[in-house]
Amino acid sequence: ATLRFCVFTGLLSFHSLFACGQLCTGTKGDPIVNVTFGVGHAPLPPNTTSYEYTGGCPAKGQYTINNFLFGCSGNWVQMTGDHTLNYNGNYMMVNAENTSGIVHMDTASGLCANITYEYAAFITNVMQSPLTCNGHAVLPNLTFRIEKFDGTLLASYNTGDIPITNVKAWKQYGFTFTNPAGNDAVILKLVANAATGCGNGF
Repeated sequence: ATLRFCVFTGLLSFHSLFACGQLCTGTKGDPIVNVTFGVGHAPLPPNTTSYEYTGGCPAKGQYTINNFLFGCSGNWVQMTGDHTLNYNGNYMMVNAENTSGIVHMDTASGLCANITYEYAAFITNVMQSPLTCNGHAVLPNLTFRIEKFDGTLLASYNTGDIPITNVKAWKQYGFTFTNPAGNDAVILKLVANAATGCGNGF
């Protein structure tokens, strides 16, 4: 799975702060931040997530980095490989049941003013229906946040509830924003919004 923060070049250039709940189709430059979760099964670096690492299926409030898991929570979908169809490709699986928190956090620096950037990730719901939570699972709901280093929010985007598909169904979620003048670095946060109740696995 991949989290990407990249600049758009060519036709896409806005001259005011702008965020939209969609991904643009213009020419993209090379990613400034490109997270692929590496190889092997190891925790993320410190201060990257507020969830606790586990080597296998994640319990409530935990995450794992893996490329092949099935039988998690008793009835989650089989997770073989990442969104690239590489069966050895790692993904990050999170069990955010009743546990809101930072799924992933990173920084991007050397940004230019009045340039449009994209912040996006491939995400899938891992639960099955009607098996998970007796058919009443809380659906994953995530917010992308772009902040200045002082905590000022520059832009955000909410995925809405990510539906159960009963199979892994990677979908790219994200948005674009234009970096304001006088700012050359941002904090990128992907946050899980955890409603009370059973479920919220992604």
